[in-house]
Amino acid sequence: MTSVLEPAARTAGLPESGTAGVPLSGTVLPAAALAATGESWPVIVERWIASQLADATKAGYRREADLFADWCQDCGLDPRGVRRHDVEAYRNARTAAGDSARTVSRRLSAISSLFTYGGSLGLPANPVTGVKRPKYDRTSSPSQSLARGEVPRLLAAAEADGPRSDALARLFVEAGLRVSEAVGADVEDLGWDKGHRVLTITGKGGAEVKVPLPPSTARAVDRAAGERSTGPILATSTGGRMDRRHAHRTIRRLARDAGVNDWEHIGPHDIRHTAITGVLDATGNIDKAQRFARHASPVTTQVYDHRNKKLDDHPSYALAAWFSEAS
Repeated sequence: MTSVLEPAARTAGLPESGTAGVPLSGTVLPAAALAATGESWPVIVERWIASQLADATKAGYRREADLFADWCQDCGLDPRGVRRHDVEAYRNARTAAGDSARTVSRRLSAISSLFTYGGSLGLPANPVTGVKRPKYDRTSSPSQSLARGEVPRLLAAAEADGPRSDALARLFVEAGLRVSEAVGADVEDLGWDKGHRVLTITGKGGAEVKVPLPPSTARAVDRAAGERSTGPILATSTGGRMDRRHAHRTIRRLARDAGVNDWEHIGPHDIRHTAITGVLDATGNIDKAQRFARHASPVTTQVYDHRNKKLDDHPSYALAAWFSEAS
């Protein structure tokens, strides 16, 4: 097998292939050093994933670990012994595969977390440390927002499609739920708090949060639940739980039916994005938007603030008018 790391090995004066039982790249640790870690790579990965709280985080980290392990296998590398220039090669490979700068940076962050955790199980120093991350605009989001006039059309299409679609769309649009929170919500999580209809969800970090439901959302959720007192709010026709992929397909289909611009690329997070930007536009208050979005930091909420990107009130217009008044 030809390793993409062979040029680096030649530059370093290292052998391009190893003896039996040793990975092809001369950049990895010898077998004896790897054995000294005390744990196999799959065990390290499983313990790292188990240490996370949120199911969505666990699923995302598992995908990243699998992707990295597959790349290491293709390159003849034992993941436990990779070095900094190996990680740089992985970064370059993901960029060449078409990953955006934001995605590559996220992948490196996940792998860095894995190696940091692995340090407690005997892995050597984190090889991601010092690896340069691709630069991208951290003040913008890759998600897109629906135009204000498109939201009522989306909700109308959802209501016409049936109670489950209506509840799904409104949980995104009016309650600002994440897709994992919406599909994970159960009928028994519904309740009342000081006159407010609420849904108790498990948010990021495993924290339980009571989300108030506007009357239109509460009605849609109650219709979706029907006479059931237990089980998922968003149940399939067989009584099972709607999964994330089903939710994505449903939102995309509703966006198509509603005539939403660029509907082919609309998903649940785009609807949540629309809700957060809507709060910012409606209130002009980033603190309220942060509370609605349940972001730990206002910096995250600022990513959704498109007000400074609107051209209608661009300072250049005021400046030109100010100069013209002096003439």
